[in-house]
Amino acid sequence: ALLSNSLETIDFSRTGSSASIQGTIPPEFEDLSNLQVFNLRGNDVGGSIPDGIGNWDGADFIDLSDNQLVGTIPASIGQLTVIKFFDVENNLLEGRLPQTIGGMTEVKSLILAGNVFTGPIPSQIGDLQAVDILDVERNQFSSLPTTIGRLQSMRTLFAQTNAFTGPVPTELGNLASVLTLDLSDNQMGGQIPSELGTLTLIRDKLDLSSNQLTGPIPPELGNLSLLRELNLQSNFIDGQIPSSLSGLARVTKLRLETNDLTGAVPGEVCILFNSIVPEFYTDCLDEVDCPCCLFCCRDNGGCECQFLGTDLEFLCNQQ
Repeated sequence: ALLSNSLETIDFSRTGSSASIQGTIPPEFEDLSNLQVFNLRGNDVGGSIPDGIGNWDGADFIDLSDNQLVGTIPASIGQLTVIKFFDVENNLLEGRLPQTIGGMTEVKSLILAGNVFTGPIPSQIGDLQAVDILDVERNQFSSLPTTIGRLQSMRTLFAQTNAFTGPVPTELGNLASVLTLDLSDNQMGGQIPSELGTLTLIRDKLDLSSNQLTGPIPPELGNLSLLRELNLQSNFIDGQIPSSLSGLARVTKLRLETNDLTGAVPGEVCILFNSIVPEFYTDCLDEVDCPCCLFCCRDNGGCECQFLGTDLEFLCNQQ
């Protein structure tokens, strides 16, 4: 079929029960140099992303999510210099991200989740100064670059369920705008950086659970006064719970269980949590003394509500 090079919008996104498109992206699409919107969300399109996707250098919206695309992200992606939204979530894409990705300097939402990408995330990701949402979860990436700390506008970083090793980058403390930071379900080691205590705008979630983190909980995390959820469970964190966590004035979920913490939860922390009754989990069936924890766990897993059989049993069931 002949396509007009002046075509600006192609929207075959699937909604509801409409029939899905199959086949592959035709190579002739590479010539659509005026394309601004390309949306194939929710179909069964296979094959690879066209090598000449960079010819769409005026595009500001590309959504290829929820398809069956294979192969790698073409290096020409770096020519998409004005794109605002790029989404390839839930495909079968693989290999390394091209270093040219740093050319997408206007992108606000970059969503690469649910593929089979491998290797380190390129340091050029730090050039995406406009990015608001960076979602790389559910891949097999091996490391986060320290340049991630340059993303001063980023409000959401989803990086859970990868194969990250090495320490949590201290540069994450430079993410002045971040509201949600999730690095759970990786293989990161070393201590939790105290620099995370500078993320004073973070409010939705800080999740470092299911890693291989060691050492104490940094007292600086108590500075996160707007944070609603702090999850450090399933690591090798040791020492005592710092009294500074009483600074978590908005917290509704605090998960510290399945670690190597010891001692008593400080009284000022319990005063806070008795007043707002959050989901508070520690290993208080083992090494931790916590009269104010809603759930007590063993450090090898398994939790039970402390208030079963009491007048406060209703608290056990509101989770």
